[in-house]
Amino acid sequence: NVSVWFFPEGTRGRFDDGPNLLPFKVGAFLLAYHAKVPVVPVVVMDIHNLYNKRRLWSSGGTLKIKILEPVPMADVREEDLKDIMDATRDRMLAELKKISPERIEN
Repeated sequence: NVSVWFFPEGTRGRFDDGPNLLPFKVGAFLLAYHAKVPVVPVVVMDIHNLYNKRRLWSSGGTLKIKILEPVPMADVREEDLKDIMDATRDRMLAELKKISPERIEN
């Protein structure tokens, strides 16, 4: 009865040309595989417009978060983990680009 929250990139990616994702690390998917529990992808919009280098955060705004369909892991074979990771990353990246606003210079 424990929920675990992972950031599958392993670190923060900083991209000047818009929202993107680093390659995923296998840890979260390996844990879900061994526990036979689903991976629930959560996508948070690009925060470029809410973040200010001098003040850290702007004076406010709306943060969009999208919870995608769970990825079942109960019947997955270990040799399929890489393909599942890549497909999940692709789904998350597509959603990230969809929910992220156009970047404004701040």
